[in-house]
Amino acid sequence: MVLIRLFLAFRRHENLANDLSVEICLRCSAQRQISKAFEILGLKEGKMNLCAILINCSDESVDELSLMFDRDNNVLIADELKLMKIYDIDKNELANMHIDDIIIDKITKLIVDY
Repeated sequence: MVLIRLFLAFRRHENLANDLSVEICLRCSAQRQISKAFEILGLKEGKMNLCAILINCSDESVDELSLMFDRDNNVLIADELKLMKIYDIDKNELANMHIDDIIIDKITKLIVDY
């Protein structure tokens, strides 16, 4: 669903970046500024966990990545405290809305306020 929205944004010329990978980073970080998005979610020096997003790729591409990296599905389990920090969510907001809805709202506001 999220990827469909990304492709629609490009089709409607509502994208914030010219590159799909940068657009994904902007939306995942709920930021308009590329430098701020990379600061929040981007690559840093040293050992770190990575996330690969494959779009319209063959099974062969997935197999190649599997040879280079160990897959850890635990990253799909949300860490609410980290999400609160990344998206600047306070406990008062959580009393009124579920964290998923708060994050979706913040990402949606990127385009609405644009």
